[in-house]
Amino acid sequence: MGYDDLGQHFHRIGNLIEAVKAYGRMRDYCTTPSHVVIMNLRLISVSIDQGNWLAVQTNVQKLRSPGQQFAEAQRLTAKLSAAMGLALLASGNYKEAAQEFIDTDPRMIQARLDDPADEEAFNEVMTPNDIAVYGGLCALASMDRTDLQKQVLDNTKFRSYLELEPHIRRAIAFFVSSKYSPCLSILESYRSDYLLDIHLQQHLGELYFQIRSKAIQQYFIPFSCATLGALADAFDTDEQTIEQELTGMIKRGSLDARIDLVDRVLVANTVDARRKVHEHALQTAKDYERTAHLRILRMEIISAGLEVAEKAKVPGAGGVLESAGGDLYGGPSAGNFFGETVGRSLRSGLRG
Repeated sequence: MGYDDLGQHFHRIGNLIEAVKAYGRMRDYCTTPSHVVIMNLRLISVSIDQGNWLAVQTNVQKLRSPGQQFAEAQRLTAKLSAAMGLALLASGNYKEAAQEFIDTDPRMIQARLDDPADEEAFNEVMTPNDIAVYGGLCALASMDRTDLQKQVLDNTKFRSYLELEPHIRRAIAFFVSSKYSPCLSILESYRSDYLLDIHLQQHLGELYFQIRSKAIQQYFIPFSCATLGALADAFDTDEQTIEQELTGMIKRGSLDARIDLVDRVLVANTVDARRKVHEHALQTAKDYERTAHLRILRMEIISAGLEVAEKAKVPGAGGVLESAGGDLYGGPSAGNFFGETVGRSLRSGLRG
């Protein structure tokens, strides 16, 4: 199709705005489902180069829409998962991005990266190695050890990608085994390489910070207190650096503890469970006593005939006249005035 060729030409020369316009005009001439799939894939590629991540997610959802099942799109599930994962990564939604990368079909691994005609290849955006790195780092930053074991290491789909980047698999295995120092050492050794990644470099600092924070949290869980020196040795750093990291984590609310700068100790904020149970029991007893008192008071009011009934309108009066307990003009009657007085007296007695 002419607009398809024109859009590819503009994309190759770097005129992304005109490429989007050309693919947009192509929509009116899509006569088969394969044309729709091709158009959306082209828009996804251009939107990724533009950094328009909302458009990427929109076009992926169009191909995934339950109301429009495209047979051609079923063969491109790996590309769609990779594109959606990249868009979520760029948006800072690391947990959902990890899930998309983990669920990516392994058929992309068998693709011939040097053959542009191969439908499974997505090398113009990312390679299977990139999926392993992105998915592994996002999973480390957003999942606990149980989820890492079940959804990442035991995942037959993602295991094929992890075999392409064995250091990521080793880092995840160390984290699951509570060997945090080797895990962080592996990641630090590849930091310079990841900083050269066009999609990962902006998020690498935040990802590494979240991974390290999770490691410190998991390490500190069994202890009520730990010296800063022991923490520094466990994470292969000095006391001043670990103190700054702990201070930042406490300020962000990711670590429920306090730092004793005199004794150089990190102390967990413990909760007295026994006291909490006693307070809850006393509050429950007070609520029950108040409810019982109000019910007894209502029974006494009814038995004494002090309950004020609702105003009943006289039939056939057109909603103007009322019964003997009401006023002709809708104002407060003597019965209502008496009821309000009794109610105020009762409420003041309860407050007293």
